[in-house]
Amino acid sequence: MNKTNANEKKKLKTRKGYDFFIISSAMQKAIRRGDARVAGFCALELYHSGYHKYVWKRLLTISAEDCYGVITKEIWALYQSFNLVNEGKKDFSKGRIFISKAILILSQVAKNRDSDHLQNFIYDGEMVSEDEIREYADEIGEIDKIEIPEYAYDCHTMEGRKKGKTKKDFFTEEFEALKNRQLGLFDNLVYGVK
Repeated sequence: MNKTNANEKKKLKTRKGYDFFIISSAMQKAIRRGDARVAGFCALELYHSGYHKYVWKRLLTISAEDCYGVITKEIWALYQSFNLVNEGKKDFSKGRIFISKAILILSQVAKNRDSDHLQNFIYDGEMVSEDEIREYADEIGEIDKIEIPEYAYDCHTMEGRKKGKTKKDFFTEEFEALKNRQLGLFDNLVYGVK
């Protein structure tokens, strides 16, 4: 980067005079800490300063980098909604409610840095050996040699039906097999299936 570009970067300010980079950092760190008030102020300050594209890029990154689960899809839907209400507008003056909603979701959702840790510690830190990679590659090469597990033969397959598997078996067995199962609204109905 040449000296002129470096100086221009230093001069990026928001409409209320905040340093662009500091307020961007504050937004992400506030989300990590669950402080929707500060995160929302920062996001809307960036939005009103003409940085709406940057806000959405950062919010999508935060959803993958700092948040647990599959929340990115929700943020993407809000981003698409923002674009829809601004369709045909040059100033993107509508839809800040979608930014606000994204901030609230990201601030309240469970946090987890596994995605960032995976790329930085595992890949960049080379915490997986070449021998481990070769071992998995060898296993993949022999995929046609695996034995199909018994649970694959349920009421949805001819083999399963021949073995007498029913929908009740399917619902109860698959429910009990869930890893990291979360409480569901209709869990109590599973065992009552006929």
